[in-house]
Amino acid sequence: MANHRKYHFTSEMDDQIRDLYLNEVGIKAVAYSGPVRDLAAKFNMPGWRVSKRGNELGILPMRKKEPDWCEKELEILERNAHLTPRIVKKHLRRAGFPRTEQGISIQRKRLHISRNSMDGYTGRSLAECFGVELHTVTRWIAKGWLKARRRGTARTPQQGGDEWYITDTEVKKFIMGYVEVIDFRKIDKIWCVSLLTGEYI
Repeated sequence: MANHRKYHFTSEMDDQIRDLYLNEVGIKAVAYSGPVRDLAAKFNMPGWRVSKRGNELGILPMRKKEPDWCEKELEILERNAHLTPRIVKKHLRRAGFPRTEQGISIQRKRLHISRNSMDGYTGRSLAECFGVELHTVTRWIAKGWLKARRRGTARTPQQGGDEWYITDTEVKKFIMGYVEVIDFRKIDKIWCVSLLTGEYI
């Protein structure tokens, strides 16, 4: 199995790893960042093994292993696949699960959960992306600025009624067409760039 493969390092390879972390990317660089990934490809091994070698050489601090993810955390992670790690972190914290943005990103990669794995937003999740209250999003919908439809859920009026569902395409149209009503000081800028460019950051 590939997981049991042994990776061997020469003194020359160790020198390249030292130079990479001490003179180029710094000791906080993660295994999937460009320069680390490129050096790992040159060595024909995964990025994590280069980082682990940095630990073994005393270049990088040993990272404390995060506890395993429980089912509730994974449910929150999957349900909020369309949101940035920063916002997912808030959802997890509210539920009593403190996780780092890096830990969230790593878990997403392990489970193959990406920004593109879920198209669309509820009114509440979109409000968080814009940094506004839910009633602001519903006002945009009522004015016809933001096109939305009901999700068809069985939520009762006491539960807030059926949720709104807004597609990525309609959110893009809203941003491009109503720039003047958006407070860009509040918006999740990483999310906005990811949405408009199609590149997950």
